[in-house]
Amino acid sequence: MLLEAFAFEECRVRQAAVDTITAEIGGRECITADEEEKLKKLLAKATDPAFRIEIKSVPKLDWSDNSKRLFFSSTVA
Repeated sequence: MLLEAFAFEECRVRQAAVDTITAEIGGRECITADEEEKLKKLLAKATDPAFRIEIKSVPKLDWSDNSKRLFFSSTVA
């Protein structure tokens, strides 16, 4: 589903605040505004439109804090 928005090597989604989800896209130095909008729409459909969705692109994801490489994690208590 996410690869429908654009090509990337790896991805993870984190929820660090009650109202915010951050998608980290690995294997991309940058993404276009159109690609970002497509990804935000897909994530809003899969979760809840009430979430504020942030997109970050990075050359490679740092998995050092998550050796299982989970697609989704939440630190909201």
